[in-house]
Amino acid sequence: MRKILTILILGVLIFPLSAQRKVGFAGVKFLSIPVTVRGTGVSNAYTALFGEPSCVFWNPAGLAEITSPKSLGFTYTHYIAENYLGGISYVQDYMAYGKVGIFAGYLYSPNFEVADVDETQGPHLTGEKVNYNAFQAGITYSQKFTKLFSFGINLKALYEGYADITSCYSFAIDAGTLFWTGWKSLRVAMSLQNLGPNMKPSGKYKKYLIKEDIEKEYIDYPLPIVFRLGLAGEIIETEYLKWTLSFEGAHPNDNVEVFSFGTEISYMKLLFLRGGYTINKDEGGLAFGFGISKRAIGIDYSFEDFGHLPDIHRVGLSFNF
Repeated sequence: MRKILTILILGVLIFPLSAQRKVGFAGVKFLSIPVTVRGTGVSNAYTALFGEPSCVFWNPAGLAEITSPKSLGFTYTHYIAENYLGGISYVQDYMAYGKVGIFAGYLYSPNFEVADVDETQGPHLTGEKVNYNAFQAGITYSQKFTKLFSFGINLKALYEGYADITSCYSFAIDAGTLFWTGWKSLRVAMSLQNLGPNMKPSGKYKKYLIKEDIEKEYIDYPLPIVFRLGLAGEIIETEYLKWTLSFEGAHPNDNVEVFSFGTEISYMKLLFLRGGYTINKDEGGLAFGFGISKRAIGIDYSFEDFGHLPDIHRVGLSFNF
């Protein structure tokens, strides 16, 4: 455990330096789009929260806090520019052996118009349309080693397909921790996501030059690694009402840090109201959402303000067995 904590702490120190030098250099950017509906409802201040299977996409350590023997979750997002994003996650409790699960997520971007460049006419549309597809799928393990400390890890495969032109594959690891401080309900959580080798598209492309055309291989590009540090705790917790405050600082390797503040109010574990705000974000920052949970079924919705861009709406569905 000490080695794991050391790696996560080094991430805090190292990634800020690389992000300052290489803003916007990573690929596989669908991994940077939030999948979890509850997490976006609190404006991404989610690392230290837990309780549903979709937290596997944020901090796999949170799965250890799920009390149901089996949990299944679905999420769907109609993203900007007609992109469609979704995820599925399933987690099963193996008692003293911990939680084991599987998960998958996708991004579908249809109807890109193809353009040709002609020496006499210049660029022009051909009328043909192509699609971009991206996919992740993996297995997860989470264990509550003590009453105060939980750890989780994901191993996942990655795929990107650029129409029928080229495609690429890779793999990545996510790791996370959740630590209860012992002071009231305050907990501290950390996660490191998308740690893996670079992606490199297969095949070659033609580079057009004045004297001659040459074929070149595609260059590889790194994954969008992000380190998250979160705090959360309840300021009111009774039989009927629970009010949670949360904070998160996120540092991606290809952008600047963002800081998120969120809140969730739960009434009788039946109705959930959420809201939050993210600072140092290029567009928007405000988010809110709600959830309804009855018996073994939960329904969630979140709204995310994107400033000058279209607003984002997400929906989720979960089952506990």
